[in-house]
Amino acid sequence: MTLTGVSHAYVPGRPVLHDVDLEIRPKERVALVGTSGAGKTTLAKLVAGLHRPQSGRIDVGGAEPDEAGHLVGLVTQEVHVFAGPLADDLRLARPGADVEELREALDMVGALGWVEALPEGLDTVVGDGGHRLTADRAQQLALARLLLADPPVVVLDEATAEAGSSGRGSSTRPPSGRCAGGPRWSWRTGSVRPPPRTG
Repeated sequence: MTLTGVSHAYVPGRPVLHDVDLEIRPKERVALVGTSGAGKTTLAKLVAGLHRPQSGRIDVGGAEPDEAGHLVGLVTQEVHVFAGPLADDLRLARPGADVEELREALDMVGALGWVEALPEGLDTVVGDGGHRLTADRAQQLALARLLLADPPVVVLDEATAEAGSSGRGSSTRPPSGRCAGGPRWSWRTGSVRPPPRTG
């Protein structure tokens, strides 16, 4: 994945990013660190295809990222729990996933234990009108969806902040791909432990 001369501004004349060049090699994990307001989240959204850079180019395996998320999977600190059975929430990422695949994804993010303890397990209704999930559990659910989707590129924008502060032993490591090999690129903003290559 390469970023070449990427610049972006939300207000004309007040650039958030200016001439950013970055190359991330296949299988590499990179941590983007900086002060609040430095542009980390903006860059993450550009890489995920949610915004288009005002200038420059972003290339992911020979193509530009799109908002559909086929190339880049993005999980942020603010995640959404979809109303309905928890299994259906997970299957939004992979409609044909069987129960064992759902359990495997949950186990990889440290969520299988509490999911099995729910009144109806994977069939428990969550979201509006259902069982309310804490912020750290909602983030774990989002990370499990990411594993099920298994995109070529994974971007975590403070996506494990709540999980790491919960004190419940939740996984705070960037997830690898569901099957052998993992994602081709993994990029995380915020604090990291242990640190990969930083920028």
